[in-house]
Amino acid sequence: MPAEFNQRARGNSLTIQRGDGSTFSPFSRFKVCVTVLPNQRKRGYRYLGLWGRITGKSGSTYYKNPCVSPRIQMEHLCIFHCDFPEEEISLGAGSDILFELKSRLNNCKFVECGVRILTTESGRSCDGSNDSRV
Repeated sequence: MPAEFNQRARGNSLTIQRGDGSTFSPFSRFKVCVTVLPNQRKRGYRYLGLWGRITGKSGSTYYKNPCVSPRIQMEHLCIFHCDFPEEEISLGAGSDILFELKSRLNNCKFVECGVRILTTESGRSCDGSNDSRV
């Protein structure tokens, strides 16, 4: 997991809590990283189609298909960007954002996931691009 992802968790889900010093703003964007291993028991075509679920303050859920990577054979690192609707980010204490990742065909194991919060103040922007690395 690259060091720039300062919010981390083992497995496929991560909750960012406002009380932990995170900086949320109505302009927040996120860079998400996930490390996956292919399920060796599954034979044949190992298509990795990730689905990300982000749940905000209203309980609304937003889905994103961040990464498509055919025939993975070993540990795989996927990095993608996402926006979060302004109305879903609460600036008050106690506000949580849940990131949950799943494999479309249940053919991989999630080792670790991480999030980096990007804001316009930091000069970062979200271009919607995907970056998959082995």
